[in-house]
Amino acid sequence: MKKQSKWLLLMLAVLILLTAAVACGGEKAKENKNPKQGENNKETVETAAPDGMLEYSDGKTTLHFAKDEDGQWQWQDDPAFPLDESELHAVLTSVEEMMSAQPIKNAKKPSYYGLDSKETYLRTTDQKGNKVTFYFGDKNKNDQYYMRRTDHKGKVYAAPKALTKALSRSIYDMMKLPKLPELTEKNMQTIVINGGDGVKFSVKASDGQWVRQGTKVSKKMQPVVKMLDGLALDRCIDYRPSHGVDKICGLRHPAAVIRVDYVNSMNVETSFRMEVGDKRGSGRYVRINDDNTIYLIDSKTLTPLLRLAQEGL
Repeated sequence: MKKQSKWLLLMLAVLILLTAAVACGGEKAKENKNPKQGENNKETVETAAPDGMLEYSDGKTTLHFAKDEDGQWQWQDDPAFPLDESELHAVLTSVEEMMSAQPIKNAKKPSYYGLDSKETYLRTTDQKGNKVTFYFGDKNKNDQYYMRRTDHKGKVYAAPKALTKALSRSIYDMMKLPKLPELTEKNMQTIVINGGDGVKFSVKASDGQWVRQGTKVSKKMQPVVKMLDGLALDRCIDYRPSHGVDKICGLRHPAAVIRVDYVNSMNVETSFRMEVGDKRGSGRYVRINDDNTIYLIDSKTLTPLLRLAQEGL
């Protein structure tokens, strides 16, 4: 009986070990399956495709964007355009929201919401690389476009509110503006101002003073010096303008031209030049250096320069 008892106990121990091994194997199998299930769940959430294709129209202007080989967004009409990618953020974020948006319950036919029109739209690709077009119709009381998807026929959605403003933005509003040189009273050496009616004069820095032909003129020059310190462009008006635009903007015969000779941060003598044209709203058209792009700067900022360009010293 003792031998049989030992044998039975041994068999029972082996059985317990086998049962535990099977249980552990089952748990490991579950652990291995869970990540795949999680990945599959993530795949069901649609996102903008990694190939980076984006096209949208407000009914008047159509903008095309794509990513280059380095993954940087470019304006397809002119890849050299200095696009500020952060300005695309509102659109790209809206695309993500649109991909996962839920249809409006008990919605009427799409045509009721103005969705029979194809003038205002956004086209991109889903995660699988399939093209998806969102068409936009009327706006609701929250200033959101009603929209429909080409791959979800008959369903009506409300587009993200941020998209309403983003769709109407000009490509020039998405430009990375050039940073003007740092001009201070310490690094500026000479200032030359041209204006209307033959006004032209030059002043030089000398022992902490601004001097013109031996006469100190620091008091009159101080407002212009202050203007130059921290001067920045407000926005782009026309990138690579066509012939004749400069005349329309009053830049063929500027109201004021200023040239500043200064020493930059690398201790190299260089110069900055700016032309000031006609008014546009609360601003003035300007061009800088050899760049023919037309920018805008607030008129009040330029008042000290315009005054001296008109009256002289």
